[in-house]
Amino acid sequence: MNEYRFCPRCATLLTERADPEHEGGRVRQSCPDAACGYVHWNNSLPVVAAIVEYEGKILLARNAAWPEGMFPLITGFLENGETPEQLEYQLVEPAKLRPWRAGTGPALGEWMRRRGLPFEYVERPGQ
Repeated sequence: MNEYRFCPRCATLLTERADPEHEGGRVRQSCPDAACGYVHWNNSLPVVAAIVEYEGKILLARNAAWPEGMFPLITGFLENGETPEQLEYQLVEPAKLRPWRAGTGPALGEWMRRRGLPFEYVERPGQ
């Protein structure tokens, strides 16, 4: 992990914390000032979001930091040292997709609408 001592936003001394609910329990350097909220992700890879179609199905992947059973679109960063093969995945028939109202959900809903697929929004991926 790159070691920073001070927050690049507000210059507060950084602390280490683990957030099992949102970050899979990974230890990250973060600003203790709640008003700032800076987290050093230690990722240099670009972010991507994609609808990946393979053999007529859509590829969904589970982020290790998310609850079991939650499989949204392919998005985000790889963790430092992580490979794509370490992510759990599933292939889903397009008609069975359940878009959500946040993040990439509206784009998935639009993709389904353009293909004439009926859908309803859910509160979070995997519902």
